[in-house]
Amino acid sequence: NFGGSVVLTGGIDFCSKPCSLSSGSSSVNAPPSLQEKCNDCNANSRLVITFREVDHVYLKETGLASYASYDEYGSAVVRTSAVRSFRSSAYLSRADMSQVKANSCWKE
Repeated sequence: NFGGSVVLTGGIDFCSKPCSLSSGSSSVNAPPSLQEKCNDCNANSRLVITFREVDHVYLKETGLASYASYDEYGSAVVRTSAVRSFRSSAYLSRADMSQVKANSCWKE
């Protein structure tokens, strides 16, 4: 049975400048204001979003992106099951949408 609609907006902050991948040696002797900062986060993090038995799903300007050029890590996976329509105007980078299946799909 289908039921309802979902609109997802907003953004995800993925792992940026993880300490686990930081060498830390390049700015050790620099003044504090010039020392490179790192974050205690998991560089292999993955957000998985699954929509099941929903009439309509809309990813409205949803940010599911991480960019290597900004030293960001992490990824997203979007899955659907028994969805009638799927619409996306999302910002995607390192996002796996291959498991999105619906009776009709739109990408803006």
